[in-house]
Amino acid sequence: MGKGPTQMTKRILAVLSLAIVVAAIAAGCTDGPASDAPEVTLDGAGATFPAPLYDLWQGTYTVEIEPNTHINYNALGSGAGITQIIAQQVDFAGTDAPMNDAERANASGILHIPSTLGGVVIIYNIPRHSGELKVDSSSLAKIFTGELRDWNDPALVALNPSLATVDHNITPVHRSDGSGTTFVFTSYLSKTQPTTWAAKGGKNWPNNIGIGGNGNSGVSSAVQQNTYSIGYVELAFASKSTTRLTLAVVKNHDGRFVTASPDTIKAAAVGLTSIPAADASWRSVEVLDQAGADSYPISSMTYLLLYKTQADHDKGTALVDFIWWAIHDGQAMCAPNGYAPLPATVVTANEVALRSVKDSDGEQLHP
Repeated sequence: MGKGPTQMTKRILAVLSLAIVVAAIAAGCTDGPASDAPEVTLDGAGATFPAPLYDLWQGTYTVEIEPNTHINYNALGSGAGITQIIAQQVDFAGTDAPMNDAERANASGILHIPSTLGGVVIIYNIPRHSGELKVDSSSLAKIFTGELRDWNDPALVALNPSLATVDHNITPVHRSDGSGTTFVFTSYLSKTQPTTWAAKGGKNWPNNIGIGGNGNSGVSSAVQQNTYSIGYVELAFASKSTTRLTLAVVKNHDGRFVTASPDTIKAAAVGLTSIPAADASWRSVEVLDQAGADSYPISSMTYLLLYKTQADHDKGTALVDFIWWAIHDGQAMCAPNGYAPLPATVVTANEVALRSVKDSDGEQLHP
């Protein structure tokens, strides 16, 4: 009769069996979905306005939806994003300012895909000021052209009686880089105060009044470091800032002073029904200074740009799939992060646009 396994052998076999079970359990409990899609990396650049949301989207999409799609977005400003996609240095771009006619002429076949709505907010630094600072388009236009120079100017005191005792000069702070945030703010001033703000709307700041800051963080830092200053940043940036920023309330089209929020930004887009084709000009599309009691007046859509014809089938498919997810499931992340979701009419137009994207052989990339 042969000998059975020794006690030591039994212990070794038990340990090996346990290791096999643990490995099997681990293999069945992976953190992400399995995928047989090709592994691709999508590079994008552009607007800082939606960058916090895009960061959330790209991380969530790779972890929860498609682990083989890796997305890098470099928030360099809208101007840089448009420049890079025209030069085909990136797979997609972000911009708050729709491409102008000259830019579109240099890059035939680029689509505008609205991705979310956001607001530009007014931040200020007035020591020991009590209560909310109220501003309107007239006072803002005059401050940022240097016409209104003192905090106790009668125009501001009429809105804020407590400013009568604030005998200090105003230091305006603006973006020094080409910026979609500047485009939104200057377009608002141009639309509401065309006589005072003759420079029209544009990505680049048009005068040398006050001081400049690079990006939202640069403007924010300049306002914090300079007492009696005032500037403009995005609501999403202000709401996530580690340093508390004080926001003004802005008089809207209906004469009410409104605080920026996802709800008041959403209210500004209620009447947005005329949607151009994705490859047409979007310069006339805006949600600035819209009627409505709760409408925040300095609101705007922001856009993703991509080519209608994608040279690389796999990358093109991955890009369209990601944007499709962003304009549907990704919209749930907007409001918690200082943005407003797209109206249904815009989502429908986006669907039509994304279904038009094809590879160089003419194959449709999204059914």
